[in-house]
Amino acid sequence: MLPVLLALAERAGAADFGALAAARPENQAWLAAGMLGMLAFKAPLFPFHAWLGETQAESPAPTGILLCGAFSKLTFYAFFRLVLPVTGAVLQPAAPYLICWAAFSALYGALVALKQTEIKKIAGFAHLTQVGFLTAGVFCLSVVALKSLLFLCAAQGLSLTAYLMAAGALYARFKAAQIRNPTGVMSLFPYLGTTFFLSCLAVLAVPPLMPFTGQVLIFSAVFSRSAAAGAMLLFSVALLCAAFFRLFTRLMFGEADIAPGVADMSWREKTATVLFGAVFAALSVVPDWVFSLAQKAVGG
Repeated sequence: MLPVLLALAERAGAADFGALAAARPENQAWLAAGMLGMLAFKAPLFPFHAWLGETQAESPAPTGILLCGAFSKLTFYAFFRLVLPVTGAVLQPAAPYLICWAAFSALYGALVALKQTEIKKIAGFAHLTQVGFLTAGVFCLSVVALKSLLFLCAAQGLSLTAYLMAAGALYARFKAAQIRNPTGVMSLFPYLGTTFFLSCLAVLAVPPLMPFTGQVLIFSAVFSRSAAAGAMLLFSVALLCAAFFRLFTRLMFGEADIAPGVADMSWREKTATVLFGAVFAALSVVPDWVFSLAQKAVGG
């Protein structure tokens, strides 16, 4: 990304985005290509996602939250805020192909998630599916789609944060109890198991939770541009639900092999969970709070 920006600034004679926007179309095309590469690697998209699964599995929960819950979403905001105003006209002819690429990436992420057994790896490939939705929203290049993109960025960031926080708490307890293949978590940790279940529902965008609203609007925008891409996104949602169903039934139910002697959620964890859940529920019930901010960004 940086070499592309430096080269274009030298050609345009200035480093501000206004000068780049007024540059010749071929310069804008180079900028669009460089920024697409940045988005494909950092978000990421198929086939540039190889780092995602292992990184998510090996990273502690706070690192995973920063990678998938914050940095990835900031990548989309930067693309929307800085790149589209300059290269929107150049991207318009390629938009249908880019939407199909994004939808295929979402479908691929859901297919791989279906074969995973580790909590954090499933989160990584669920994130790949989420990124496919966001990228499809970007390249619809409409006001409604861009507002939906920003709303869904916030919703997915919160839902994935909740999931990774619950997963991190489970991992800490498994490690303390030296459990390698845990089952019966609901009987061992009922409060934490319930929290994990609710976070799974949030990641899956179950109505009426906040991500559902954003996904429906993205579906509407994508189907208006490409029925095939919309169908791939719809199928990816079904596959992701199947992946989480397998995970939850294997992990949460059944007989616990041992009684680990590890406590369920502490009062500190319960308080943080209730506060986080209250904010998430409020934004789910009154999504206009987030949409008003998205409207200002799109209008600005």
